Amino acid sequence: MDPLSHLETMLSEYQPVFKYYANFNHFRTYVKGLINTPHRGTMTQIYLSTQPATTYWPLPKFLSRSKWCVDELTSVLTRQVQTTFSKGVYAYDETHSVSEGVCQYGTHFFRNNRYNKR
Repeated sequence: MDPLSHLETMLSEYQPVFKYYANFNHFRTYVKGLINTPHRGTMTQIYLSTQPATTYWPLPKFLSRSKWCVDELTSVLTRQVQTTFSKGVYAYDETHSVSEGVCQYGTHFFRNNRYNKR
């Protein structure tokens, strides 16, 4: 089985989490970009590594302003991890995030407060 087709199947399970299909496309582009970018990269490098189906500017706007249900997203991810790794999984967090027992903070998206809608 082609790994990319398997990735598409896995990502398609996240579609109900997003209210709009465009937001799902941005999410899919971002995840593929993270996988295709070998090391840390800028938003532009992440975007360009995916042969994107979306334009660039909406992707940073999606990451800074889009709203989705974190609980639904977590539920889908947990189900996928449990299905794929039924015997267990070891997760190494190189972001050095702080574990509070219930929530883990490591990825932060900062809102662009300088953007003024005309």
